Amino acid sequence: MGTKRAGFWIFLLTAGILLGLLARSITQTYTGGPAFLAVGVGNDALQRQVEEYRAQVQALREEKSDLTRQLLSGELSSERVKPELDAARNAAGLLPATGPGIRLTLADAASGGGLMAERGMVHDYDLLYILNELRAAGAEAIAIGSGRMKERLTASSYIRCTGPTVIVNASRFTAPFTIEAIGDPDILERSLEMRGGVLEQLRAYGLEVKVEKVGKLDLPAYDLPLRFRYIGKDTKPEQQPAQPDAIEVKRK
Repeated sequence: MGTKRAGFWIFLLTAGILLGLLARSITQTYTGGPAFLAVGVGNDALQRQVEEYRAQVQALREEKSDLTRQLLSGELSSERVKPELDAARNAAGLLPATGPGIRLTLADAASGGGLMAERGMVHDYDLLYILNELRAAGAEAIAIGSGRMKERLTASSYIRCTGPTVIVNASRFTAPFTIEAIGDPDILERSLEMRGGVLEQLRAYGLEVKVEKVGKLDLPAYDLPLRFRYIGKDTKPEQQPAQPDAIEVKRK
């Protein structure tokens, strides 16, 4: 009996020590305070904090389950890369663009003749000068049009004079030209109208220029096929096949 009673008290002592250590661990983990298990109000606060941690753990588990489901179903990749993909396609001009900006109309000089007759016409370098200023001012999308036609500009777009016309993206335009740019209307307008700027120089040659701020512009997407012949190709020179030795043929 003495041995059993001693074992019983040893068990109770061990259990008490373990419970004390557990209480100390909980208090330090969740409150960061001293090794003391509060009673009453302090215990209620501890309980609320424990419940908050449990709720956070549950939320993280649900998020993990949702991400795992999306990954296995293939939804994760498309949803996560869509914003980046749309941004890249917008930057490339492959999507229609809508937003505020400016509309600029550029026409030939009203009166021609004389030595300056050629300079009184709109040329490709005039348009390129304007486009460079718009891009420097933060234009996010630009299109050039004439009449009912309109072409979205991209990194591969070109502007080239051919006689009295200008070719943009393989489309042929004649004056007057319309340039629409999406961006901050005030900044875009000031960049063009600043003293000594591009429009002041064009007006000095008699070209007719009109700029208006527009609350909503609708620019088309670039609709020509994209072909890349060299991007991604190995730049090492190709090995030429060995040429067979020439065979001399003697005439009889």
